[in-house]
Amino acid sequence: MPNILVIGGGTGLTTAYMLENVMGFNVTLAEKSERYGGHINSLDFGDHGIAEGGAEFIGAPESYPNVHKLFSMLGVKLKRFELNADLHKVSIEHGKEDHLVLPPVYHSAEKNKHSFSEFFSCFSPDDESQKEIRIDFGTLLNKFSDLLKLEWEILRAEHEREPDDIHEVQTLEEFMEGFKKKNMGFKEEEIDDFSNRILYPIVGAAWGIPISEAKKFCAFYAMNYLALSKDWYDAPRGLSSYMEAMKTQCNNLDMRLNTEVTKLIAITDSKSIKYQAMLRDGTLMKTKKGEPMLFDDVVISTPAYATAAILPDDIDAQDMQDLKKALKNVRYYDTTLAFHLDSLYAPPRGTVVHTRVEGDLAANTAQKDWKAKNGATPVKKTWVLPGQPMPNNILKTEHYKHPFMDKNYFIAQQKLHTMQKKYGLYFGGILGWKGDSHEDATIAALQAARSIHLKHDRAPAANWRLQNFLDENSYVIERNNQLSVDEVNKRTCTLF
Repeated sequence: MPNILVIGGGTGLTTAYMLENVMGFNVTLAEKSERYGGHINSLDFGDHGIAEGGAEFIGAPESYPNVHKLFSMLGVKLKRFELNADLHKVSIEHGKEDHLVLPPVYHSAEKNKHSFSEFFSCFSPDDESQKEIRIDFGTLLNKFSDLLKLEWEILRAEHEREPDDIHEVQTLEEFMEGFKKKNMGFKEEEIDDFSNRILYPIVGAAWGIPISEAKKFCAFYAMNYLALSKDWYDAPRGLSSYMEAMKTQCNNLDMRLNTEVTKLIAITDSKSIKYQAMLRDGTLMKTKKGEPMLFDDVVISTPAYATAAILPDDIDAQDMQDLKKALKNVRYYDTTLAFHLDSLYAPPRGTVVHTRVEGDLAANTAQKDWKAKNGATPVKKTWVLPGQPMPNNILKTEHYKHPFMDKNYFIAQQKLHTMQKKYGLYFGGILGWKGDSHEDATIAALQAARSIHLKHDRAPAANWRLQNFLDENSYVIERNNQLSVDEVNKRTCTLF
């Protein structure tokens, strides 16, 4: 009867959920904090609305197939909305404010007597979150060249494939240098100007990093998001509702909060490797009877720095040492999120996202007007970068760490792929798959659950929970990096 340990209660909870209903599997979930969810952390501000304290958006079913299936299976409703943005250069040039609204014809939940909603109302479904239709003529008239270049970049992004090895990896800056060489119809200075004013600020703001760091991001990661549809999804009751639904259904899971595993201790014999789990206080994880627990399989769904520390020192193989080194090289940065009611940060064009660009910093404020009730001011979520002032009228602040998506991240991700299932270890979280989205972390969670089924001669398709995510050959369904025709027709910043 295998004993399975899952470390990390973010998307690690998904792995545990897919295992704990199997007869004969003893599953323990260890989470170091006082709550499950990781970066999924919905905050309820009453009439001001529910805001996401961490991870914010869920993409379309074509891009996030497993996430949508999981929400549906759990009975958690998702509602579509249009993710639009106002890229606003704060320093005013030539006496005019510099705004670029994407897409320039967009939907808003903010009431505006100058909108085109009545004229276009027959084209909007009744359950739309954003019923107001607007046209930003300033963008169409003054930024048409920028829109064309961005449209061209989106077309490139749609065909960008995952690099096979580190030698194929390009930074975003290198990617744009290649754009200049391959597209002689554009002047080099025009491409440089577009990159510095539009592309790098969009990427920097999306991840909450300085623009200079955005240039070092792997182009594959950045362009993946650029190629996605403008249709995104919001959970009316908050994304945490799906975590709560899983917890409620886990009747056989040994769930342990405030339990930080700091090191695995390998116990080896001639046939297998098993593990004991050392906790923060130096003691071993124990059963309810006080006996040290011994695990056949361990799923690690933690950040790179935590995973490197947790990995056992007893396994001196070169591949284990290489993995630890790669994980330690992944850089992380602190993210500060302010939830507030400061009207100065409200998107001036009624978009969901307002990106303020000032010098080397580009920071987002997200406001979902449709989530506020009874005429209350909608809560605003602002990414506050180092050196930037905090908004006024703050309701709450949250702090997270996020990895730099650079070449070191790619190397660590590839190392994890080669080490999956070796030594009875499995790796989840965003680093466990091909990017940093919630879909990536969900796929990694499902892959780990499937592999453990197979190791112990259990058919994954026989598990009614896991079978929902498998294809006809019992493999976990993955998002195809080549977009479907339907998704191509719904690109984020298209003019059409």
